[in-house]
Amino acid sequence: MDKVYITKQEMYDGIEKEAKKLKSGDNGPILTVLLWIWIMWALVFLVIPAFISLVLVVVVYAPFYFVDKKIIKTIKIISIH
Repeated sequence: MDKVYITKQEMYDGIEKEAKKLKSGDNGPILTVLLWIWIMWALVFLVIPAFISLVLVVVVYAPFYFVDKKIIKTIKIISIH
């Protein structure tokens, strides 16, 4: 294999050249729109169902909380006497 010698200045110039290629300002709006679409997609399919599930769990288990509270209160009264 042949050895390739490069100076420090040539390396810096190559890095700067590649960095300038990556700093294209034209990609900003497209990436922003794609990011917002992704956020809305996640909101629809992740956050909203999670919130609905939380509400359903509270609605389903709330009556049992009061029943358990009544039973525990009765047990405490019985154990005192």
